[in-house]
Amino acid sequence: MANVGSFSKAALLLGVTQSAVSQSVALLEKQYGVTLLDRSDRRKMRLTPQGESLLFHARRILTEGEALDFLFAHYDALQEPEELKLAFDRSLIPSLSGRVLEALYALNPQLQVILCTLDGTAEADYTFTSDGCTPSDAFRDHPLTEYLKKVLK
Repeated sequence: MANVGSFSKAALLLGVTQSAVSQSVALLEKQYGVTLLDRSDRRKMRLTPQGESLLFHARRILTEGEALDFLFAHYDALQEPEELKLAFDRSLIPSLSGRVLEALYALNPQLQVILCTLDGTAEADYTFTSDGCTPSDAFRDHPLTEYLKKVLK
């Protein structure tokens, strides 16, 4: 609904009836006691601020669920590195390093992580720039690379 702007388009995309989508939204609104959609323009509905908040958290929960599924499907391989060196663009350290460290700790609390900035001369296992996460050759095909990309979605 949020991506397509109407109940009928959302229903078509999901393969359900328009009334099923409408009832699902109404149920969520009743459950949380808020209005999720601005229905003033029937042709192009928009999320209210409460709807935006719900969507943000719902997407985050889905992403976390996918990461958890991936974690247990590749658990042994993801435990392999004992130490990782991560290089961050300086501008990303405040916003990104905490999420990356939290995800790695959740994966393997024994993992030793070395943080540095991109201006360092040493080779890093992963570099983080505004373009995303780039693995070194040693980690290019490692499941950890896909795990980090899922976590950073």
